[in-house]
Amino acid sequence: MIRRKPGAAFGGRTALWFTIAAGFAFFTLIFSNLPFFSVFQDAALAVAAPAQRAVRAVASPMGDFAEHFGGFGALKTENDSLQAENARLTAETARFKEKEIALNDLTGLLDVKLARPNDKFMAATIVARSTDRYERAVAINRGERDGVRKEMVVIAPAGSIVGRISSVLPDFAWVTLLSDPGSNVPAMGQDSRVEGVLAGRGDDSMRLELLPRDGGVKTGEIIMTSGLAGGFPRGIPLGRVIDVAGSDQDLAPAVYVGPLASMRNLENVLILVSFVPSAVPVFGTISPATAGSGQAAPAAPDAGAAKRPAEAVLPGSSR
Repeated sequence: MIRRKPGAAFGGRTALWFTIAAGFAFFTLIFSNLPFFSVFQDAALAVAAPAQRAVRAVASPMGDFAEHFGGFGALKTENDSLQAENARLTAETARFKEKEIALNDLTGLLDVKLARPNDKFMAATIVARSTDRYERAVAINRGERDGVRKEMVVIAPAGSIVGRISSVLPDFAWVTLLSDPGSNVPAMGQDSRVEGVLAGRGDDSMRLELLPRDGGVKTGEIIMTSGLAGGFPRGIPLGRVIDVAGSDQDLAPAVYVGPLASMRNLENVLILVSFVPSAVPVFGTISPATAGSGQAAPAAPDAGAAKRPAEAVLPGSSR
């Protein structure tokens, strides 16, 4: 004996009812325009309405899904296009930013040339930085073939000195920065006119040393090259005083100087090729040979010479 599953009879009757209702509705709609059949129109619509509502209830979500699915494809295509356009605009903005930075650097270098019309410069780009934790130096893309020589002065786009050439290769050269522990530059305060030696400390700052006890250097004062010893031209900015420390018991104040140009962000520099450093040993001051080594200047040969005014003796000259 075959047993039917529960609900099978109900499902069969429901399907039969929908079939009859749909057929009757179709039949009545076909003949509803005939005059004699108008009396049955209301009855046909009344019978067909539930079936139509049921069909719409099922078909409407499916239609909406199909419509939205088609719209989703178009929306995804538009979104991909917008993302590609955004990436292109971001890259283009970055290129424009780089061009702006390069233009600002070139403008600064040009200003330096205009400010010193009697000097000759050679532009160079920094291509490497020293990885030695005790050394502050950068490599530039100019070398011996370009006419670069040791001890040449290197200037930043802002017009301040950043260092000098310490090693020359055929196509490249190394620049020892002012902040290097081995760097010593004869300097003076622009306002106080107090002279000393600007010494590197191995970080991003320097210290003005060999000052008189009552130097009078103030915070914020610009420190310039003094021109003594012949290693640097006179009157070029080196940095700005960021702190003056010490007490009355100290032999001299501790004057800390910050660079005017960021040593970490340098990209382009100028080599001052028209200035030739000269060996000018001056009694009682820093000699050119020891200006970058921190050694003491040569002592006076005798007491009488020590009492005479300092004399600069150029190599090859006679007295």
